[in-house]
Amino acid sequence: CLGSRTLFKDISQLQPGHSLTVSNGNVHVRKYWDVYYDLDFDHTAKYFEERLFAAAEDSVRLHIRSDVPLGAYVSGGLDSTTLAASAVDVSGDPNRVIARCLHYTTLFPDDEVLFATEAARRLGIELRLTALDDALYDPNWGDQSGDYSEPRVDVVRARPTRALNQAMAEEAQVWFGGDGPDNALRFERDAYLSWLVAGRRWRRLAEALWLYLRAKGVSGWGGTFRRYAGTATLEPAEPALPGWLNRDLVVSRALDERWREIGRGPQQRHPWRPQSVASFEDTIWQSGFADCDDDERQAPFVWRHPYFDLRVLHYMLSLPPVPWTRRKLVMRQAMQGRLPDAVVRREKTPLPGDPLVLAARRHRLPELQNAGRLARWVDVGKCAGANMDSWEGRQILAVHAFDHWLRARAA
Repeated sequence: CLGSRTLFKDISQLQPGHSLTVSNGNVHVRKYWDVYYDLDFDHTAKYFEERLFAAAEDSVRLHIRSDVPLGAYVSGGLDSTTLAASAVDVSGDPNRVIARCLHYTTLFPDDEVLFATEAARRLGIELRLTALDDALYDPNWGDQSGDYSEPRVDVVRARPTRALNQAMAEEAQVWFGGDGPDNALRFERDAYLSWLVAGRRWRRLAEALWLYLRAKGVSGWGGTFRRYAGTATLEPAEPALPGWLNRDLVVSRALDERWREIGRGPQQRHPWRPQSVASFEDTIWQSGFADCDDDERQAPFVWRHPYFDLRVLHYMLSLPPVPWTRRKLVMRQAMQGRLPDAVVRREKTPLPGDPLVLAARRHRLPELQNAGRLARWVDVGKCAGANMDSWEGRQILAVHAFDHWLRARAA
């Protein structure tokens, strides 16, 4: 399984959401965390809207410790500010909640501070700002010891990350992260409508179509027209396997096929939310939560992720996609009056590129020190001339992190 692999032959790691028990020489692995779902039709719009905020509050309440300060990462978007609002409501004291907004000033245009400031002002909480442009990449990262079990790209920002973690620990012992709704509330209209048709659920189909037409409105149909007329932005093509990999390695390990297999489909086939459920099986979560574990080892605080509470996930995945997950309608309705209108109405704003790569491009990468050993995996000449764009640039950084790790092992 992809999630259990390590760099070392015959050594596996325990997959996320699993427990391992060793008794009398027997090893038993059990999966204890899983996404489950049903479909919740028969409720009013008010119920759907209020239940989301109530579920988030219930999860936040579990992680509040006596009267210590609470921290919330806010991006100026809807998901994180909803958690901040939940923390204020549950604690009953806005002075206990500290918000921190990570933003950029020179890497690319960024208006997160504007929306985060409005949200903090409405909630009555303190907002602290951290500009990451010069703190995201450490130009002297190569002189670190490399004392870690496997190579990690995050070594290039280890020192500034450690400093940020220590600052956060001084501010609050519990920090809330807002990941989850982008995946759980994907708008999967076609899968849902096809499921209704296949099951001959004609009344539900007619209701869904009517709700979709009403929710989309004039502006929404304008976007559809532009898309079919060819004026809307196209989705980027899926990246190919890097051309600087050692071709013998690619052939012997069938890397082309294995690359295509990654993310090809979910192990479970959800009848009306296939992409949402599949997204939670992506190993990116494993990497992200491992980063959180590292943060907690570096400073005395804990990360909490209320949207990954199974009760909250179950609720979000049980919503009829039409109309409730279109533009996260259920969240926007739930937060009307609780957050500023500008935040509630704000469209999803993706980053224009990978910030770490953009920051790294401002500096000269260190020379590869283990070209002979690296040749088993990469064509060092091609790697040196590779394009440092947002996707391939991250892979180039991984090669340099691998080189750094090899150098530390040889020392």
